[in-house]
Amino acid sequence: ALHLDTNYALAYAGLGDAYCQRYQKFQFPLDWIDSAIVVSTRSVQIDPTLAEGYKALGLAFDARGWYEKALDQYYTAVRFNPNLASAVGNIGVLQQSFGNLDEALKWLKRSITLSPDRVHTYIAVGIVYQTLASDSLAFAWYDKAERLEPDNPLVLINRGWLHLTRGELNLAR
Repeated sequence: ALHLDTNYALAYAGLGDAYCQRYQKFQFPLDWIDSAIVVSTRSVQIDPTLAEGYKALGLAFDARGWYEKALDQYYTAVRFNPNLASAVGNIGVLQQSFGNLDEALKWLKRSITLSPDRVHTYIAVGIVYQTLASDSLAFAWYDKAERLEPDNPLVLINRGWLHLTRGELNLAR
């Protein structure tokens, strides 16, 4: 796309996301995040109203550990597109990591409403309820995640951890 239009902001945002995925999911070197920041920044320079550009930049900041800066970018993305489920969900995950569990639940559940097929969001809601010691709600959300993706290792790990915290060793296995 960039060969056809060197000012295609959405393509730069897509590259930013892809570069982050290379680091986060496939253990490529950290310098991919630096590249993600460059192309995501280019995206928002070309189109300062493109939500996907801010979301990509937030993802890169998040991967760098710059969580406050990432949260600012995610909020900007949602300001431009309130229906961008990935940015909405990422706000929820960061709010969870900051310990703002009610705020996390609000954003995570909104993300599920926008995109009900994102299994990681269901897991994140389960983790919030697990943190709140609402075991039955945590199990219910892990069950929802498992229905979407039966072999997802994060579902199995989190459910197993919850069983361990309850002293249910056989169920944890």
